Amino acid sequence: IFEQGTAMTVLAHLTAAERQAGEKGKALPERFRRAQASRAKVYDIAGDVPVARECSLPPRDVLDEARRAIEKARFTGKADDVMVQQMLAEFEWIVGSTFEQALEDHATSGATLPPSARSTVAGTSRGEASRPSSEV
Repeated sequence: IFEQGTAMTVLAHLTAAERQAGEKGKALPERFRRAQASRAKVYDIAGDVPVARECSLPPRDVLDEARRAIEKARFTGKADDVMVQQMLAEFEWIVGSTFEQALEDHATSGATLPPSARSTVAGTSRGEASRPSSEV
């Protein structure tokens, strides 16, 4: 549950950053573009064939879902529930603040996309690589 929650939270942050950049007509920071272009971030392996997961929920909602799932889970040790909740909170603080800082740094850099490339970044999905059009 913890691993799925953290993986989906990162996916939600990347998806939100990509959407926000597209809405503002800006490119994602280079490291985010590379991450998005490399491969899907989360796969559902419950079936015969792995299926790439997507996430349209805001990161906070994804984190809340993970918390609810952890609250319902049965742990072998009494302290595990509290420890896992704390680990999830710390993870979100680190990841969330890292995304915010990277996007803020990128926003203040003045890097933008030419109008012809804006739809490419805004429409990029998990399986497609976006073409870098401006360096950060």
